[in-house]
Amino acid sequence: MSVTTEARRRIAFVCSRFGGGGAEKHLLRILNAADHRRYDVHLILTRDGGNYEQFLRDDITVHHLSRGIGSSTLALALGYGKLSGLVAKITPDLVVSFMDRQNVMVARALGNGKIPFVLCCQNMPSKSLADGGWMGRWHLRQLAKLYPRCARLICISRGVQRDVRRLTGMPDHKTPVVYNAGYDEAIHTLQFEGEEQPKNTNFRMVACGRLTTQKGFDLLLRALAQVPGITEMRLDILGTGPDEDALKELRDDLGLSQVVNFLGFQSNPYPFFRRADLFVLSSRWEGFGNVITEAMACGTPVLSTNCPAGPDEIITHGHSGWLVETENVAAIAEGIRTLASDPELRAKLGRNGSVRSADFSPATISRQYFDQFDQIISGEQGS
Repeated sequence: MSVTTEARRRIAFVCSRFGGGGAEKHLLRILNAADHRRYDVHLILTRDGGNYEQFLRDDITVHHLSRGIGSSTLALALGYGKLSGLVAKITPDLVVSFMDRQNVMVARALGNGKIPFVLCCQNMPSKSLADGGWMGRWHLRQLAKLYPRCARLICISRGVQRDVRRLTGMPDHKTPVVYNAGYDEAIHTLQFEGEEQPKNTNFRMVACGRLTTQKGFDLLLRALAQVPGITEMRLDILGTGPDEDALKELRDDLGLSQVVNFLGFQSNPYPFFRRADLFVLSSRWEGFGNVITEAMACGTPVLSTNCPAGPDEIITHGHSGWLVETENVAAIAEGIRTLASDPELRAKLGRNGSVRSADFSPATISRQYFDQFDQIISGEQGS
C-alpha cells in the first residue's frame, strides 16, 4: 500500500557545512537512502559552501543558518540565535543533530521538550572535543548537562557508546549503537573510473584521511622506515590538513621521498583503493573508520591500528582484516611486512572484507536510523 504525502513524517537534520568530512558523508548516504515516500527530509546547515550539497537528492529541503562565513566557530555562534526560529517555521516531528558542536546547540535550543530531538555522536567526545581548542573543551564541559535532554543519543560504535555513557551517565536505552553507512553503492562503479596506471612497483599501499595528529600518519611514516625492502614499495597518502608540511619534512628526513607520495584531496579515492595491494589506517583514535569499509568494498585488504573506536568492530583479525597495536610503530611495520610477504593472506582478507562491507550499506544503515526515529515519534522508549 502506498503512503500518502500527508502521512509523511517531517524530520529536520542539523549539521555543519555539508562537505569534506566522514560524518557529513555518512549523513549524505543516510539521507539519500531514506524512504522519501514516508519522510519529508529537511537539512539545516550552520553555513553554506559544502561540496556535498550538490549530491543531495532534489526532494531534500536545505536551509542555511548563515551564508558566506568562512569561520565555523562564528557560523556556529550565529546559529544559536537562529535555530529555534527556523525549527518553529519547519515544524518537524523530530530534529536530529549529527555532530558534537551542533549537538550542544540543538540541546540548548530545543531542551524545553516541545519538539523531541536526537543527537548523534560521530566520534569519541573525550578525544575529538578535547582536541578542538578552547571551543571544543567548552563543548565537552556541556555534555553531562545537555546531552541527557535528548530523546535518544545514537552512537556510531560501541567504543563511542562507552565514552558517551562515561561522560554523561545516560542509560543504555537512550544510547543505542547504529554503525556508519560505510560506503556509497556507487563505489562499485567509481572504483573503475580513470585510466589504469601501470604498476611499476612490487607492492603498493594507500592511506587516506585528514593530515592531523589523530590519523597517525607520522606513525605510519616511521613504521615504513623500519620495513625491509621498503624502497621497492610505494605509499600514496590521500588528503590534506594542517600537518602536511611537517609530514613531508618527516618523510624526507626518513629517506622516504621516493617511497611516499602526498596526492592531496581526491574527490574519487576509490580507484586508488582498488589498485592498492594494501590499505593502511594508522589512526590514534576514530569514531568508526569509514575508510576501512570503503577499502573493503573495493576488495582491498586492510591493515588498521586497533584504536578506539571502531576498527575492531568492523574487522575480525586475520579474517576480514589485520589489526595491530595503536601507536606502536614496530607493530605497524611488522604488519606491513607480514602482509607484503603473503599474497594468499592478502587475497583472503580482501575477499572476506568485501563480504563484511555489505553490512554497512547505505540502505541497511539508513533503515536502522529511521527505525530509531519512528520509535521516538511513536512514543516508544526503545530497547
